[in-house]
Amino acid sequence: MSARWPPGGAARRALGQPPVRPGLPERADAALARAELDPDATHLAWELVRLAGQGTDAELALTVLLQDALARGSTRLSLAEPDALAARARALFGVSERGAAELAAYARAVAADPGASLPLIGPPGAAAPLVVEGTHLYAQRVRAAEVRLVERLRARLEERTAWASPGAIERALVAIRAHPSGDLRLTDEQEAAVRVALEAPLSVIRGGPGTGKTSVVVAILRAAARLGVPPAAVAIAAPTGKAADRARSSIAAGLASITEPPVVDVALRTGLADPRTLHRLLGYSPRHGGFRHHADNPLAERLVIVDESSMIDLLLMDDLLRALRPEARLVLLGDAQQLPSVAAGAVFRDLGRAPSVPGVALERSHRMDPTRPEGFNILSVARAIQEGRREPLCAPVEEGGVVRPSAPDRVARLESLPAHPLGGAFLYEGGVHDFLAWWRRGLETAPPAVALDDRAALAPRFAALDRARLLCVTRAPERSTGVEAINAHLHGPGRWRAGEPVLVHRNDYARGLFNGDQGLLLDVLTADGRRLSAVFRRGDGFVAHPLESVRGVLELGYATTVHKAQGSEHDVVAILLPETDSPRLLTREVIYTGLTRARRAVVLVGDRALLDRAVHRAIERSSGVSERLARGPG
Repeated sequence: MSARWPPGGAARRALGQPPVRPGLPERADAALARAELDPDATHLAWELVRLAGQGTDAELALTVLLQDALARGSTRLSLAEPDALAARARALFGVSERGAAELAAYARAVAADPGASLPLIGPPGAAAPLVVEGTHLYAQRVRAAEVRLVERLRARLEERTAWASPGAIERALVAIRAHPSGDLRLTDEQEAAVRVALEAPLSVIRGGPGTGKTSVVVAILRAAARLGVPPAAVAIAAPTGKAADRARSSIAAGLASITEPPVVDVALRTGLADPRTLHRLLGYSPRHGGFRHHADNPLAERLVIVDESSMIDLLLMDDLLRALRPEARLVLLGDAQQLPSVAAGAVFRDLGRAPSVPGVALERSHRMDPTRPEGFNILSVARAIQEGRREPLCAPVEEGGVVRPSAPDRVARLESLPAHPLGGAFLYEGGVHDFLAWWRRGLETAPPAVALDDRAALAPRFAALDRARLLCVTRAPERSTGVEAINAHLHGPGRWRAGEPVLVHRNDYARGLFNGDQGLLLDVLTADGRRLSAVFRRGDGFVAHPLESVRGVLELGYATTVHKAQGSEHDVVAILLPETDSPRLLTREVIYTGLTRARRAVVLVGDRALLDRAVHRAIERSSGVSERLARGPG
């Protein structure tokens, strides 16, 4: 039972011609589509098997399973349970019972003697595209990246350059306590996080929503300034522009609320550079396809703080470590329960699990206050989902003009959509189009033409844009609840018009626009009249670009994916569940991440059975980072 795969796929794609697909049976093609396997990853599997001069169904099936694992974010595929692999192949792409048995036998043989499958698969060091290490199958390039990252991590953890004595750090904390930020006093666990960030060359600070990660960052900055680190030697970054902008506003608010700020804090507030995306920090060059800062041209900063670090993939983390000076401090903050990076790896999760990596877990949520029922309810539900359970539905009640769940730790079931404001977590099963009609009533009307320097007119428009957000699980245009379909529905017929939200979907370095930046289409007054422009917030001001000059990097922004919403926070959030199950996308992490974007209310729109499936389905990513760190060199 073998098949030879036709040539021409990769070459024809490079020439802009349609690829020649192997002649898979219709049933298998249908199963592939249903499983939502990445087409490029599957095509690569076909090409690897073909170019290696081999072509049995078992070899192809194992290679597809590896490519699928990489597409889902793992760095490797476990061979420890061959029968489980065979069952997955049957479920994913319709392998016959006999084919499944052959796949299981082949997986056992590869694990026992990887060299026997050369040139396709070999042991570490072999000139083969796939590598078996222990009981795991790797793509050679991914394994090399993982090994390289762990070597850099180990070198950083072994760095012994001391910034200050423990006594000096304690004196800095005493000074901060004397002038707190607002009415907030750091908890013991928050102070422990500040200490480890200043003492260790690499530290990981983990915490869910409301655990005070921003307060910790502000305290780290203030303590570092008291230890002689000038503001110019500090960099704050995040994986996305939205996360960087949110860090900017929350850190600025924290520094602005310091009681009778000493001179050192005033200097910090005025001299600290705005948070940037990691790509901007590292100086990404689209022309050269790489970063300006690396081992031979490291960052000048002595302290680098990265927020939303769960979004950093294997390769980007390696680039970041490569760009740091040996004596620099790297502080990674995030929530390991949120969605991991889009690309392969779960580095933040792995570092949090590694005993050799200094870190602190922030456990106390400052939003879990029974006197604030909206936030208390949302976070209670989020914590339950994080543990794999969905709290029972309950009837909503109206209190003080706000519709809330009747129990603080339950999801309320909306039989109809109320005219009153919502507060808490709700499920609405009445249909997505009915919900969108209700949602549309809250959208802003098109404003009159505005001048770019008229902050009094622009600021409220952007505040309104930030207050509420529609989140989708998928982008897929063929799904009625995908981003593209929802944006088209809310936009309606005709051209784009003033008042509509837009999102940048591709970096435009010349104009300083980055993937995830959110803006508004507005008629902007100029010396020549009015011009429809995409307006974006920049620090305390605004920038505008004529729509025709940036149309190619924009998409409508009524809705976005939960993935792209990471790093943002809104008063009200709606999560649109897909109309049918999507095992790859509809997971516990996507629901948890969507819920925790909301401050006051969140509505899950869709079928209760699908929600239950998502809650009981966790993302499984296999990575060797923590194991390699635990093993030590070699």
